[in-house]
Amino acid sequence: MQRNNPAQAVGSLQAAIKLQPEFAEAHNALGTALGQLGQSDEAMQAFRRAILLRPDFAEARANLGLALQQKGLLAEAINEFRAALDARPTFAEAHNALGFALGQTGNIEAAIAEFEAAIKLKPDFHEAFFRLGVTRWFNNQFAEAIAPLRQAAKLNPKHFESRYYLGVCLQKTGAIPEAIDELRQAVKLAPKVADGFNALGLALYVDEDTDNAIAALREAIRLKPDFIEARNQLGLTFIQKRDAAAAVAEFEAALKLDPNNSVTLNNLGLALIQKADYAAAVDVYRRLLAANANEAEAWYNLGVALKYKDDFAGAIDALRRSIALQPSLHESHYTLGITLMQQGKLDEAIAAFRGAVAAKPDFSQAFYTLGTALQQTGELDAAIVAFRTAIQLAPLNPETHNTLGNALRQKGDLPAARAEFAEAARLNQLKSNHQAATFDTNTGIQKMKQGNLAAAINLFESAIKKDESYAPAHYQLGLALRKKGDRKGAAAAFERAQQLDRRLRPPPTK
Repeated sequence: MQRNNPAQAVGSLQAAIKLQPEFAEAHNALGTALGQLGQSDEAMQAFRRAILLRPDFAEARANLGLALQQKGLLAEAINEFRAALDARPTFAEAHNALGFALGQTGNIEAAIAEFEAAIKLKPDFHEAFFRLGVTRWFNNQFAEAIAPLRQAAKLNPKHFESRYYLGVCLQKTGAIPEAIDELRQAVKLAPKVADGFNALGLALYVDEDTDNAIAALREAIRLKPDFIEARNQLGLTFIQKRDAAAAVAEFEAALKLDPNNSVTLNNLGLALIQKADYAAAVDVYRRLLAANANEAEAWYNLGVALKYKDDFAGAIDALRRSIALQPSLHESHYTLGITLMQQGKLDEAIAAFRGAVAAKPDFSQAFYTLGTALQQTGELDAAIVAFRTAIQLAPLNPETHNTLGNALRQKGDLPAARAEFAEAARLNQLKSNHQAATFDTNTGIQKMKQGNLAAAINLFESAIKKDESYAPAHYQLGLALRKKGDRKGAAAAFERAQQLDRRLRPPPTK
């Protein structure tokens, strides 16, 4: 009764204390009840009285620490938590509380040690697992945060925050399908929390599931109309979907909330470039750079926009500025090389492409373009090396094999040239087969919509024969076979589809 009615508890405890003023437990209980009523100063007074009467009263010291922590008096709170642990080293809750306070002061490693101590003492301590995970997340230790957050979610499956942070950490580490699953659970638990939908939208965006990402992000914005981060992510998702007009609208809406937001301005410029409104994009990036001339990415994007405007001199200048600010930005080196090559400045272009591959050694397209420029200058040996490197990085590009073949023939190595031409032909045939498989699959989808199930199945099977690795054909075959009643065949088709593309999960049966 007292726990559910703190006001009544206060009255009862004050009466008890009048009868027995030296009863430390009553003072501690009084402090707890007063705290529940929001009377923090009076609560702390009660806890201090309990400690005065019994200096080794671990619970009272921990309670006083919590009250001090709530008032922002972290140093004093930490002292009380340590005193509680001096009195009782096995006090798991005090270890947990101390860890939280230490984390608030920025002492992350010490905080982690306290949470781990709490968990060791109390293996089913949900809050300690959760705080350990969140602390690691806060410290950008995303991989290390997953295990404690997963355990927190297991101990309390209905705890939104555990699933939310678990999903965020999984997304950060590239475990996208599992991240999506956790975040879907999170938004079910807290359907009015915008952050959950925003995180889900981001994970779906990374998974290239644009339609569902858009739906999640729109819900985040509906719940929180001034959610700039969600509006930015929604705009980027529209860019991914190649709906530039919708992207521009979202970024402009975000700028109404914060007109000088550099992230939003940069994103707006990207959308305008995709929209082919290059003049407007140039204006946006000049506006951004007027506020901060040290934004390397903005200089790069300005260079791209100027290049599309055929202002090659301006583009070259902007790209060089980007490189000067951030030499590791491989896109700037590469685009500079392309622009210089278009101007016939091959030696400068070659230097730029070398800068691109130095910044990104696995940049296959840059090696290919470097090889092309070297070939044009007559440096065949260097060109061949560049083409071979490009093939090592991206062996399925028929164009590179064909271009290497031409360089080898030019050098007089006809057997090697013929081998490259043959490989190019083989890869082109695979490309042709893929295109044919895509056509058959799309036609099969139309046949299924028309109710011609047999024709649809034949087309899906034909697509698979042409390109066995084309996941959508297997997936659609699964749908058709399920509709036909062939559950075993459908299951096998769905399994193969998911092996090829993890996003293609079979839809639930009705």
